[in-house]
Amino acid sequence: NKSFSLTQMACDVYNSSDNEGAFIGFSIVESSCINEYYGFITSQPTIVTTLKQINILNEDKIQPSVITVPCTQDDLNKEYEVKYILTKSARSIGKYSIDFSEDNFISSSLYEIDLSKLDENREFNINSNAFRYCNGLTEINIPNSVTSMGDWAFTHCSGLAEIVIPNSVTSIDSYAFAYCSGLTSVTIGNSVTSIDNYAFYDCTSLTEIIIPDSVTSIDNHAFNYCSGLTSVTIGSGVTSIGDSAFTNCNNLTEIVIPDSVTSIGYSAFYNCNSLTSVTLGSGVTSIGNNVFKNCSNLPVIDNIRYADTYLIETIDKTLTTYTIKEGTKFIGYEAFYNCKSLTSITIPDSVTSIGDNAFAMCSNLA
Repeated sequence: NKSFSLTQMACDVYNSSDNEGAFIGFSIVESSCINEYYGFITSQPTIVTTLKQINILNEDKIQPSVITVPCTQDDLNKEYEVKYILTKSARSIGKYSIDFSEDNFISSSLYEIDLSKLDENREFNINSNAFRYCNGLTEINIPNSVTSMGDWAFTHCSGLAEIVIPNSVTSIDSYAFAYCSGLTSVTIGNSVTSIDNYAFYDCTSLTEIIIPDSVTSIDNHAFNYCSGLTSVTIGSGVTSIGDSAFTNCNNLTEIVIPDSVTSIGYSAFYNCNSLTSVTLGSGVTSIGNNVFKNCSNLPVIDNIRYADTYLIETIDKTLTTYTIKEGTKFIGYEAFYNCKSLTSITIPDSVTSIGDNAFAMCSNLA
């Protein structure tokens, strides 16, 4: 009933007084070629660039916590399709545990990771930087035994096209899939409660995202620069949308904020210039500055641009008098800024919030 993790250092580059070089690959089997680092030290670190595939299998006959590596010079000169094997009884290996770290897999030759046969009765974690910069990675199968995905786990995996996050995962950590420019499809499991800062930052090929009801927070910059997004569904459990969460999603045409959401952060939908429709749920009480700034296709009513109950800005700076439409709840940041001809404005009782500098430089307003 023990758990194990893909943690830091087991496959890193090592330097010591006797050896220096790079770890090149291993599987868990009987062997006499073991050293204190539970890996192989070689003077040819370029061998690591030939690593292509990792399979995690269930094979009871294989001894856990024993590592074998190539033992001859001829072996070192071969190009390997390395398979990484774990058993049902797999445990942490040595003092460094089991690691897929940034330093080991910075090469783009790794193309597939199959974790599907991992024992689902054990907890399994994909830790920070695990597969960062694996540009050649196109496929990963993640089983229900995985419970977390650490910071930067798959960032810059530009060849990864699809990811299915299983129901066992409870959080998607910061930058987990940032800069995955080839990512077109993401399925988020129904146990995820938070999508952390920059989690899908600059995933430019992503066209649709469905955020399940289990998620309570979409954090800062989570989908910033996801310029291919045309459809976003926000689940009914979300209570907060962070700063710049959907900034620069400039193909997004419609957004519905559910009633569960109480706060929307600074610039959350800034520069979403294809937005034509916004529905703000009844639970929203706090909206940050510039939340719909540069959303130039939202409707204009009587020279004023609105996002549902949110008054964004005046289009005509020569207005002399104006009556804000009934039902408006929010007057946005700098909404009437520099309307020097404005002498009178009528604000309905429905308004609950007036943004910073909403009437700044309105020098003739009594």
